Amino acid sequence: MRLENGQTIETEGVFIELGSKGALDLAAQIGVQLDTESFKYIETNKKQETSITGIYAAGDMVGPPYQMAKAVGEGCVAGMEATTHARSLILQLERV
Repeated sequence: MRLENGQTIETEGVFIELGSKGALDLAAQIGVQLDTESFKYIETNKKQETSITGIYAAGDMVGPPYQMAKAVGEGCVAGMEATTHARSLILQLERV
């Protein structure tokens, strides 16, 4: 692949992104519940679970305050809960 500056980079493939929707738009499109007052944030519980099982949200997309510490904490909770959920699915499959 040749870059605009003439540099060549060896690759096995290239992904070109030509525009995208924001996370909130994608969440709303799949049916995740947004806040009922402004429809600007994703509704979550204290486990960062959304209205759709297996989908978690954290940080700015769940509303103010917009603080890094809040986003990191919520992200940690969401990650741990997603792991627990994935493990429970695996256990269910093993029982079948």
